[in-house]
Amino acid sequence: GRGNPVRAPRTGGTTAQRRIVISAVRKPAPIWSPPKDEEARDLENSGRWVEVATPVNGGDDLVYGGNYYGVSGANDDPARYRENELLIARCIYRMCAFGDVPYILCGDFNVTPSKSEVIRAAVAEGVVVDLGVAHAPDPDAPENTFNQAAHLEPGMGGKGISRIDGVLANPTAAAAVLGVKYRWDLAAIDHVPI
Repeated sequence: GRGNPVRAPRTGGTTAQRRIVISAVRKPAPIWSPPKDEEARDLENSGRWVEVATPVNGGDDLVYGGNYYGVSGANDDPARYRENELLIARCIYRMCAFGDVPYILCGDFNVTPSKSEVIRAAVAEGVVVDLGVAHAPDPDAPENTFNQAAHLEPGMGGKGISRIDGVLANPTAAAAVLGVKYRWDLAAIDHVPI
């Protein structure tokens, strides 16, 4: 079977911290929770990752998606960077377990993809496609998504500004993606939805 519909938990994270993962869609679609192996359950138990499957083509096919919330401060702190890299590697490993089935991994990775050894290696090996780069007008300068000062605008750059939010896809899903849109009109606080 495809699993059971996903229901939002009443509480989440630890008692000291609650993590929220939000995905915006144009129109509601049924969402199913894919079967999970021990690795996926461990990722889910980290409180930093969720996974869903959405039916497409009249319900005949499924597109899988993961959403990851990276370790805060991973861009600048070596210990947090290592912890974050391990979790990103596990998320990408999970994506690879789906083979040629379309899978998209979104998230606030809390590390710039060009600084992530794991993301760089996965892109170099052709395991994942960084959709923000693949669909950028200038692939050498993809759009930044985070501004520490909470002043969000297209083309922003400078101190405290980075591209820590992203969308990674396996090659099958990447081939079906027609473009990437930064939703400046929905931008809240310090991150831009993609």
